[in-house]
Amino acid sequence: MKSIRFTSAILAALLSVSLAQSPRRTGSITGRVIDEGGRPFAFVIVNVEPVSGSENEKREIVTDENGFFEARNLPDKAYTVECRAPGYVEDENDDSKSYHLTGETVTLRLIKGGVITGTLTNAPGDPEIKGKIAAIRLRDADGRLTSPYSYDWFETDDRGVYRVYGLEAGSYFVRATSGGEYEDKHITNEAPTFYPSATRDNARMVSVQTGQETAGIDIRLRGERGYAVSGSFSGSVKNGSDSDEAYVKLIDSSGSEIDSQYFSDKAFSFYGAADGDYFLIAQNDPDDPSAASIPRRITVRGSDVTGLDLRLAPLGSIAGRVMIEVAPKNKVRCKDARASKFEEMVIAVFRDRRADAKDQPAFLFDSSIANAVDEKGFFALETLWPGLYRLRMVPVNENLFVRIVSIRALGGQAINPAQNAVAIKSGDRVKGITITLAEGAASLRGRVVAQDEQAKLPARLRIHLAPVERVDDPLRFYETSAQSDHSFALTNIAPGRYLIYVRPLRDDETADTIRPASWDVAARADLRREAENAGMIIDLQPCQRVSDYALRYPPKK
Repeated sequence: MKSIRFTSAILAALLSVSLAQSPRRTGSITGRVIDEGGRPFAFVIVNVEPVSGSENEKREIVTDENGFFEARNLPDKAYTVECRAPGYVEDENDDSKSYHLTGETVTLRLIKGGVITGTLTNAPGDPEIKGKIAAIRLRDADGRLTSPYSYDWFETDDRGVYRVYGLEAGSYFVRATSGGEYEDKHITNEAPTFYPSATRDNARMVSVQTGQETAGIDIRLRGERGYAVSGSFSGSVKNGSDSDEAYVKLIDSSGSEIDSQYFSDKAFSFYGAADGDYFLIAQNDPDDPSAASIPRRITVRGSDVTGLDLRLAPLGSIAGRVMIEVAPKNKVRCKDARASKFEEMVIAVFRDRRADAKDQPAFLFDSSIANAVDEKGFFALETLWPGLYRLRMVPVNENLFVRIVSIRALGGQAINPAQNAVAIKSGDRVKGITITLAEGAASLRGRVVAQDEQAKLPARLRIHLAPVERVDDPLRFYETSAQSDHSFALTNIAPGRYLIYVRPLRDDETADTIRPASWDVAARADLRREAENAGMIIDLQPCQRVSDYALRYPPKK
């Protein structure tokens, strides 16, 4: 099937739905929070927050005694819905959607987190009071590597006992430092100790299960001297001007943040760095920087590292417009279709880590950035580190699918749509991207089942759709991972005939590192060949909602 191309004049005539043509509406998002046994979770906090918007559009609600909540008077936008409770973690499989619209009902499930507990003693063996403990997650529950994440610091009590709680299942390093006042130079310049009484290179992993306590993780401080890492920062931060302040991060080679803080007078200094490899990054803001330095790799070996210079430069951005193709009058629209509104759409970019420089590990950067479309269809994605980015449109409204993406480079030259990628350098401001949506999307939900009832399915599966027609359009390739119960959902699909294929994920393919097949020509060709050999085809009609599809694995030969 040939892709459709429009001239700008025809587009202007056929496309564009804006808030000016539809009244501003408000609504509610309701839901329920339950525990792992399906029991109501009473009096916990639920955060309902627009993907972009003002503070008064956020809601923080407490569930009632039956676990129910309702966020009222919400403008029609795309929202994230999250809940929290001390000692608990959200079940990643409780709701497959990332974004929600007003009028929806959401079910969230909280699971009792794991616990690591033990004692911290000093070098002579006495209890260390007010010592600081951090747990660093390196592997998930299935043993696969994850992006390192350090939980908040926990303190020991007057017996030297600590308890780190609310942990996700996985494998952890446990890091400890002495108690005492921050101004105490002896304390600040002491190198951290890892469980059981080791350096980072010789640390022993601790296994954690949700809802279970891992006790006896006793740590004895080594009491070894650390080293200083210091230098200065400079460079443009805003409107071409320099800043005397910056937020500087010291990160070890595994991706664990060792220290981070604001510094002034264009100088920074960290103490207590053990021998090892580190990265330094300076930003003008800790959470939402508009300027940052290129990560600087350093090595500490038996002495202080001084005289470093971190130069900040503006980060890049991508901006453009979303347009909606209006269905002809003689075309049947989806029954009970929700009216399309730009504010209910989300644009995201994903960093293509394969294109990153070898000396810039992926954990140093955000893997994705998302923002909502405004009421006139315009969007902007800011704070993009240098790299190669892939665009993704998330209509949220299941009646819409992406028909065309038009990308132009900085010089105005059109980019090959089969690549669907934008390269960003420091300070680049890419504009002129146009994403055209059409009505009549299909959706497919179901479950992967074993071809042989006695066989056991692989723990992790990926479901793919590829067009039967031999068109190499990345917009016509769809994929998603199956949930832990092997259920899956694919939405916002362009109507048509598709090859459907399921494959097991490799151990090194995590949620952070899965590289979609649609991202390059070779991967799409390999996927098509495998899907054609499997020989399973599904025909999706406009507006069709398939809810109980049984996808057999492995397919019959």
